[in-house]
Amino acid sequence: MKAAKIALIFMAAAALVFAFSGAAFAFHDGGVAYCEGCHTMHNSLGGVSNSVGGWGTPGTDHNQYLLKGTDPSSTCLNCHSHKGASYNIMSTDGSSYTPGGDFYWLTQTYTYSPWAGNTVTSRGQNHGHSIVAADFGLSTDTTLTVQPGAGTQGTYYASNLACNSCHNPHGRVNGGTRNGQKPVGASGSYGTAPITGTINGNYRLLADTYYQPGDPSIYDPAPSGIAGYPQAWTYIANAPVAVTAKTFREVEGLGTAGISHTDYGSGIAEWCANCHQGFLNNDATGTTGTHRHPAGDSATLGSTIAGFYNEYVSTGNITGASANAYLPLVPFERGKSATLSSTSTAGPDGTNAAVMCLSCHRAHASAFDEMTRWDTTADFISGSSALVATAKPWAANAPYYGWDIVANMGSYQRQLCNKCHIQD
Repeated sequence: MKAAKIALIFMAAAALVFAFSGAAFAFHDGGVAYCEGCHTMHNSLGGVSNSVGGWGTPGTDHNQYLLKGTDPSSTCLNCHSHKGASYNIMSTDGSSYTPGGDFYWLTQTYTYSPWAGNTVTSRGQNHGHSIVAADFGLSTDTTLTVQPGAGTQGTYYASNLACNSCHNPHGRVNGGTRNGQKPVGASGSYGTAPITGTINGNYRLLADTYYQPGDPSIYDPAPSGIAGYPQAWTYIANAPVAVTAKTFREVEGLGTAGISHTDYGSGIAEWCANCHQGFLNNDATGTTGTHRHPAGDSATLGSTIAGFYNEYVSTGNITGASANAYLPLVPFERGKSATLSSTSTAGPDGTNAAVMCLSCHRAHASAFDEMTRWDTTADFISGSSALVATAKPWAANAPYYGWDIVANMGSYQRQLCNKCHIQD
């Protein structure tokens, strides 16, 4: 008993040390979280049997791998789909303005007229990565049954697409401590220095070349062809470098205390090419390869395009300056050696800055087809007024992350491709 009391006193003292040492921890902390955040130890929640049909094993009375959701994505969304979440990726009205995009848009199919005489039907499953999350009504994409732009990497089936197809839920870096790495002591998303004796995690827990989502050494028994399960996959590019804000403002990039956004460094397009290799084209001149739009660390903007970006404010207004040219709706990579800041207002330089996949797309989903950041079916993106009308089930201006396009850019604002190309 005496020993137990001493242990309790020690634990309390340790807690006080952490409380007053300035250390502040979030759930993942850039690495493996506490187990019961995602798993239930005895196949029950609050003493009630966790019987949901036995994900992956019909007829059993529990979720496989003791998950708190029917499948991996549902387990993630248990925490990431409500107001107040530190990183809310699925809202009830499209008002989640975290950079990756709101999976809410996968549930929304609507018809509108971006310009007179043209009617567009935009289907929910066309709005993003159609992850399988049964508990939240998200199911397999019936159009894109495999990933587009597969290249030589092989086929990834839509029925296997889940949050942990891209993110490592345990947050290991380069194989983790069992591979000789230092433990993860902090997130790799915010540009902070690692704690002594530790390393930072990958940006947003993204997979690296040591991660295999369907690795049978991680899951026992190894599943085969189970809907909603991320199939075995080999990553050929490591996690990208970026810095993001810890707290996102009501409107992306328009907060009263300055802009709040993700500042991208390098490796974004290369990482996307782990699955979409056929879309990667580092040729900035467009004279070789597949003639796709260049994207990648080597697809630098150059002085001319960077100059266009910096001077372009909106249609008809090219009076901008590089010091405050950054537009969150059209981000770019600053380059491998750049200093990153989630509050930087600076536009691109003409030497290192590059175009990437996320310059035009959201990573998760958006209000528009092909998960683009703006409406590519309209001559005037302000003409997407049917999308931002308050009569719609989503929050006002939610498709443009709270931006009122007319108020901020004018009634005749054209496609945001013009931020780099100025053809309006």
